[in-house]
Amino acid sequence: MKSLILVFIVSLSITLGGYLGIRLNGRYEKFMTTILGFAAGVMFHVSAFDMLKEAYEVNSYALIYALIGFGGIYFIMHMLPHNHHKMANVSIVSMILLSIHNIPEGMGLYLVSRSSFNTGLLMGLAIIIHNIPMGMVMATMYHDETKDMQRSLVLCLISSLLEFSGVLFSYAFMNADFSIIFALTSGAMVYVSLFDLLKEALEDREYLKVMICFVAGIVFIALLGHL
Repeated sequence: MKSLILVFIVSLSITLGGYLGIRLNGRYEKFMTTILGFAAGVMFHVSAFDMLKEAYEVNSYALIYALIGFGGIYFIMHMLPHNHHKMANVSIVSMILLSIHNIPEGMGLYLVSRSSFNTGLLMGLAIIIHNIPMGMVMATMYHDETKDMQRSLVLCLISSLLEFSGVLFSYAFMNADFSIIFALTSGAMVYVSLFDLLKEALEDREYLKVMICFVAGIVFIALLGHL
């Protein structure tokens, strides 16, 4: 039961991040470039140095699947209507990709916490620190374009519930190989981090500031991995 509650609380951190992002949006709008750059770095590290690495350890074709995922999301993003809601589209796609990543993340947290609850607490803390800023960025991007607070929070809540659903998947697919899913998703996330989030941040021409934030996001997640 403790493990179940832990996963539930950690999962809700995505929605909490979304709520905080929307509530504070008017006050930190000038920091949006910084947040986008940081989020791009976070997503790039999670996809390229965590997910892809983990997939490659059990599947030597992981890089090929990652390239397929990269090309697939490139096609999807270019099929979406190019209008003033571009960043709303990006936020939805980003949430879908992160949700795919969050399912096995919820599985892992549940299984680890059942084995060692103290270790699970540390892992849960790391996930919360990752989830809150990501929820803030994704909800803010969607809300900035649509001004629809309710729908923005619903998108975050769906992502939270998908992470929590990892508990159910841990029973149904305890011995499943997620390497292909991880590899495909990692390639797609690399595209979103570099060619959507980072590209959007660079549009304000604050190149040095954005790249520092991008590197900071990578280093931040790397340090969390050593907790």
